[in-house]
Amino acid sequence: MAVRRRVTGVSGVGTAVMKQFAERGLDKTGIRLIGTGDVVDDDILNAMGDVALGVVTSYHYSAAHPSAVNKNFVDDYKKANKGARPNFVAVQGYDGMRVI
Repeated sequence: MAVRRRVTGVSGVGTAVMKQFAERGLDKTGIRLIGTGDVVDDDILNAMGDVALGVVTSYHYSAAHPSAVNKNFVDDYKKANKGARPNFVAVQGYDGMRVI
């Protein structure tokens, strides 16, 4: 018997959280959502709209970091991955390989 598993990307959960936050009207009450960076991952942030304004998150990586090292990493990653932008999972792999 084959077992089917639904695989949800790490950002899919963040989208669901933000959708529920807005559906319940919490964004209009003055409540500030505080969470991890995957709630507003770079790849989904623009599609969230105004509900993401004022959300406070923290994570160890953003593709927008202006350092020369990161700019090179982002450029190389995009070349190797058909223009896709790296996220925190990509940089974890990169950092791990550098350590090894």
